[in-house]
Amino acid sequence: MDGKKQIYTMDSKETDIYARTRLLPSGFELKGVISLEAILMFPGCLPSQAEGIMRGKEAIPDYIPAGFQNAVKGGKIEVLPVHEFQENPRESIYLCDGKYLVISMPGGRSRWRRFTDMCERWTGECLPNLKEYQGKKISFIDVPYQGSLAKTNERFNQLDDWLVGILMGDENKELMPNLTPELRGEIRRMMENTVVVSFGSQKKIHQYLGGRGISRGSIMVFQNEYIDFQFVPLPNEKYMLGINYTYGRQTGSIIEKLCDVIDMEARSGHWPVDAKGNVDLSFILSGKIGALDKGMRLGDVVAPTGLFIEGKTMALQNPIKAYAHNCSGGIVLPIDTVTKQRIDYLKKVAQEKKASLIEMELRDAFLAVNRVSLENHKIHVLLNYIAWVTDLPTEGITLAQEIENKNSEDSVMGAIAEFAEDSAILSRR
Repeated sequence: MDGKKQIYTMDSKETDIYARTRLLPSGFELKGVISLEAILMFPGCLPSQAEGIMRGKEAIPDYIPAGFQNAVKGGKIEVLPVHEFQENPRESIYLCDGKYLVISMPGGRSRWRRFTDMCERWTGECLPNLKEYQGKKISFIDVPYQGSLAKTNERFNQLDDWLVGILMGDENKELMPNLTPELRGEIRRMMENTVVVSFGSQKKIHQYLGGRGISRGSIMVFQNEYIDFQFVPLPNEKYMLGINYTYGRQTGSIIEKLCDVIDMEARSGHWPVDAKGNVDLSFILSGKIGALDKGMRLGDVVAPTGLFIEGKTMALQNPIKAYAHNCSGGIVLPIDTVTKQRIDYLKKVAQEKKASLIEMELRDAFLAVNRVSLENHKIHVLLNYIAWVTDLPTEGITLAQEIENKNSEDSVMGAIAEFAEDSAILSRR
């Protein structure tokens, strides 16, 4: 670009570590990497559909490598579910005949882009340039849903609609065919009494609530191949809805769709409201965050006070901050990808815009809540975000290093549990 070499926060070696952790089984040997021929990404595709492709039950586009097509047509393809052999699986990934990685990617455009950026850097930069790979070439192929980018976007929307419909008690034979009318009615009842929606890992939150008298056996968990969810009982017969990992636009889409439906239900008199006819609902995002401020260290707990969007700083109310001990604030610079972060850009924005944090999920949730607040008058929403610092990208400490901090994570999960309890106690519905 303009004759200047791009300098990313992750160098080739770190990108290699980061990519292999996410694409391959734990402990996968070098000779296994050398044997790979192609990575096939299927955005909008559920794991069952990916398995159908590998078993010859779904159509395969002509531009898929001939070796893969022939193996599928011959009906003798060997499939290893990579995600079952990873310490921290992110996606459903399959290794076919030891040569082809097949990635099921239903998690929205943001997740799709991040994996695309990662795969492009790994195959285009790391493999040709790192000496241990001996110039190895692996093809990376994006396979749009039903051969169309437009249909891929429609598919992402459809999956979010399906999830929200299930939460409203609708029947859905595609995602959850075994839901009885009684179970659907129970989901609807719990959703009507939900005061907090938490996105991300739920296990630690359950542990903290369990320590406050809530039995783990009373948590109702619902699994499906798109996104698992669970209802956690709170005081006053209220609930917290826990939705497992979602990403960027996917999170924003689910928030908007869920709020739109609840608003319409409240307007028509089919949803419990408070004395003023309103529905209060809090959303919580939590997880890992990067720090640009040299005064911040690994493990710091942060609840941002704003974020930098479209050239200006937007305030974030973030009431959950009061529930965390020794919690810092700061302005978030939203980013789209980890593997293509430019270190010079991060330093420039940190200096000029006073951004002290970087993160990938908050922006879309923030924009969704803003739109809901402007357009829906019956539902009143609050957005909360709390995280712990896991990387200092401008100082050479990146996500490739997978640094954990149990005490910080415990502090965040404890704050969420306390916030959820208080929300239930203070609810006027």
